[in-house]
Amino acid sequence: MRLSSTGDWKRQADDLAAALRQYHKDGLDMVFCAAGGWQGGGMKDKGVLASAEAMWEVNARTALVSAHVASSMLNDDGMLVLTGAQAALQPTPGMIGYGMAKPTPGMIGYRMAKVATAHLCASIAADPAIKWRCSAILPNIIDTPANQDAMGHYIHDDWTPPEKIAEKLVEWLREPAQRPPRHVSAKIWF
Repeated sequence: MRLSSTGDWKRQADDLAAALRQYHKDGLDMVFCAAGGWQGGGMKDKGVLASAEAMWEVNARTALVSAHVASSMLNDDGMLVLTGAQAALQPTPGMIGYGMAKPTPGMIGYRMAKVATAHLCASIAADPAIKWRCSAILPNIIDTPANQDAMGHYIHDDWTPPEKIAEKLVEWLREPAQRPPRHVSAKIWF
């Protein structure tokens, strides 16, 4: 389901939950937040604030809205899967928007948003009142047409095919025993 990028967060969550309840009155087994995007930018770049805001909206906001909807829609044995990134866990000098937990001079906005997503996942996993699971997948770069257009000059050998992510999600749906454990912020590398 695609949400409008305008409007307040609560309205987005309420609209999404209402739409899902029309078709899933008995709850959900999984919520997967696939939204995401990338923009670079260093602290001295003129567009760093706009880039950081865009990355926050497309990465962190969507994760939080998805988590909020999951809190009222997931069955007790369900699973929330957020899309993080490997770059959130290591220095990324050219991408300030990516995160602020470690030095990331060129990916400030992107990394900031992805670190927030990782923290959200860990916070949910640590909550003893939540019975469902929360994990984050951590792809390197997802091999999509948009990423190929934006970064076509890079070698794609270590990029994650979207099909590989889909296969893992289907496995977790069909075989709950294969899911990461409860109350552990599992980071699934691709």
